[in-house]
Amino acid sequence: MSPCPARSRFIQRGAATLLIALVLMIALTVITLSVAKTRVNEAQVNINQQWQAQLFASAESTLEETLPQLSTLTGWTVDPVSGEAHYRVTRRGNDPQIESVLTLRRSPPPQRFVDMQARAQRNDKSGFTVQISQRVRQLTILSPMAELAPPLILAGCPSSFPRTMHIYPRYADSDRAGNAVWLTEKAPCPGLGRADLHGGAVTRREVSGALRDAMFTLDREAYAALAERDRALPPGQRQYWLVQPPDLDRGHWSRSVGTLNRPVLLYFPADTGCPVFADGVQVYGVVFIESPCKAPLAENRLEINGTLIIDGPAPLAGNIRLANLQTLEPAYPWFAFPVLHNIRVPGSWRDF
Repeated sequence: MSPCPARSRFIQRGAATLLIALVLMIALTVITLSVAKTRVNEAQVNINQQWQAQLFASAESTLEETLPQLSTLTGWTVDPVSGEAHYRVTRRGNDPQIESVLTLRRSPPPQRFVDMQARAQRNDKSGFTVQISQRVRQLTILSPMAELAPPLILAGCPSSFPRTMHIYPRYADSDRAGNAVWLTEKAPCPGLGRADLHGGAVTRREVSGALRDAMFTLDREAYAALAERDRALPPGQRQYWLVQPPDLDRGHWSRSVGTLNRPVLLYFPADTGCPVFADGVQVYGVVFIESPCKAPLAENRLEINGTLIIDGPAPLAGNIRLANLQTLEPAYPWFAFPVLHNIRVPGSWRDF
């Protein structure tokens, strides 16, 4: 006997309802799990973003704290061949879960670039890391142009020449000899041919604006303050000189200043006029004369180891010897002036 049609239809409807309920339950479970997973992922993304922000802030803070200390850091390792210096240190901040590794690479003068790199990471071996870098140019009292200066820079052709004048450029008397003289004006100076340039060359060097501004990194007021601070020191310890009329004896400068490893900047401002150097004066460093000279520059013997800069024509007389520091001692190819400030190189910042 066949089952009751009504009972059979009831059973079929019950099975269909159960199947639909199961499908709906599975769908609801899938949706619930998907939403939960999305929220977990969002939470993880937020946590990662927070960690990234903290690591970036830690790396950036390491660079910012190091920047003003660049001139006083100790512990550099110097490559004896390239002259490049390296510095590396691990620092921990307030968060014990984060450590920053600072790596510095400093190029030798006259480039004076420092490549700074800070890598902040979690110390749980998760591999979560942020790294940023910045290039900095370290500036002394001299501009980058002046750090490459030859022994003589003239803003005008000399009206006379001494009976004996020797100019020793970098790598003098070799096939590597550099410039001996820079002329900032286009007028020819045939008399320079009478000087012994020791293999160096006379080069035209165009300067936009004032010669003083092209040579130095500080304005007059800032340099005057620096020189005034040095004025309180004994003469043998002064590096920055701003000569005043009382420092001259009837227009004569008679003091030998500077040493090979402690050069000076001997600055004769325009209101002081052009000095006459007494017989036998020796200067190690830079002599800048901000006015043309009418009287002969030297009574007899004058020796400048570094650079002589005259902002105008001058009668060169006497027995003058000008020499790049490198010709005296290969270990001192550049002026050893202290770094005064550090300038970020535009476009050199990056993170990854």
